[in-house]
Amino acid sequence: MVAGTAAPVSERYGPYAQDGDLWTCYEHSANGALFASAYFLSASGRVEGVSGEWLPEGDFRDEAIASEEEGLQDSEELTVTLIGYRFQTYTEESAIIDLVGEFVSPEGTANVSIRVALKWDRDRWVADPENFGEQGHAVESLDGYSPWRG
Repeated sequence: MVAGTAAPVSERYGPYAQDGDLWTCYEHSANGALFASAYFLSASGRVEGVSGEWLPEGDFRDEAIASEEEGLQDSEELTVTLIGYRFQTYTEESAIIDLVGEFVSPEGTANVSIRVALKWDRDRWVADPENFGEQGHAVESLDGYSPWRG
C-alpha cells in the first residue's frame, strides 16, 4: 500500500529500490513502465520525496517540491483502486499509459482515467510531465482498457 492505494510490486518488474513509501527503479520494459506508472499515480502528491526523485529538473519539479513541502494530500480523504490501463505508446525510451482508477472521496466515487507519461533516463523510468496530456476524465466503461488484476 502506498498512501492508501495498492501499488503493484514484482521481483521481476520492480521496484528494486524502496525507502519507506518512496519507490524507484523498475525494469526497462513495458511491464516495468506499467508498474512504474501505477506507483507514480499512487504516490504523486501523497508521498514525500516523489517529486524530487521522479520529475526532471526544471520549474515544474521546483513547483511540485514546494507543493510537497506545503503539505501532502491525506490518504484518508482519498483512496484509489486501479481497475484498468491501456498503453497509448511504448518504446524503449518512453511510455504513455492511461490508468483508470476508482477514486473514492467524501464527495463520492468516480472512475477516472489519468494519463501518465514516462521516459527512460539513464537507468530508470522517470515522469515526463510534458506528455501527460489532460488531467483526467470520467470513464463510464472499461471498453478499450485492459482490466487491472491484483
